[in-house]
Amino acid sequence: MKGKVKARLILCRGAMAFLGPLADNRPHRHHAAQIVQSIRAPFLLHGAQGSQHLHHALVPPDIVHAIDSAGESVLVLLFEPAALPPAPLADITLGADLDCPQRLLARLQGAPPAHLSAAPSDTRLERFKALARAAEGTVRLAELAGRVGLSPSRLTHLFTRSEGIAFKRWLLWDRLLRTVDRLAAGADLTTAAHAAGFADSAHFSRSFRAHFGIAASHIFRSRSVQVERCPHH
Repeated sequence: MKGKVKARLILCRGAMAFLGPLADNRPHRHHAAQIVQSIRAPFLLHGAQGSQHLHHALVPPDIVHAIDSAGESVLVLLFEPAALPPAPLADITLGADLDCPQRLLARLQGAPPAHLSAAPSDTRLERFKALARAAEGTVRLAELAGRVGLSPSRLTHLFTRSEGIAFKRWLLWDRLLRTVDRLAAGADLTTAAHAAGFADSAHFSRSFRAHFGIAASHIFRSRSVQVERCPHH
């Protein structure tokens, strides 16, 4: 009997891809823009406009949705707000790379996003993000703002304009991705969650389910999903 093909989760800088059937995908939302592409049969997309059988869909950031692939493989591409491809998502042609998500992500992200290349990043924001990433538990924005020479209101304005989302939502999203990255590198769940700033592994698991609609254990504790990292990730 032919062995069951593993699903694949590929982590790249600012993006990730999932190739395989989606199991128990519940309504969720995340800060990434999303492309969903069927491989053979259409999938069912549940959203604010009802349920639709589709072969291709674009899901903007922070939109509640769920995907039912009925056991069929789908390709899901997620792009962080600051790492969107230079071309509008609606204009992207996936072409012949559906079976090679790493090559597809490399092609789509081959040029820097226009809004990032237009102006140099503010070093104060970079320092602030580094301090926020190093903090454990609750991050006090007012305290860190003073450490980088900005008022809380000015920092909030600059941060939202630069990242496209509010700081608290960015921090949770960043912690999720850093935990996933450590899990892909072989760390255990508790160690990875603590290192990224979560109070415990249960906090990470709840946040992962809320953002991606599936249990983290389905990916990281089962043998049904092969987790890979792009070169130079």
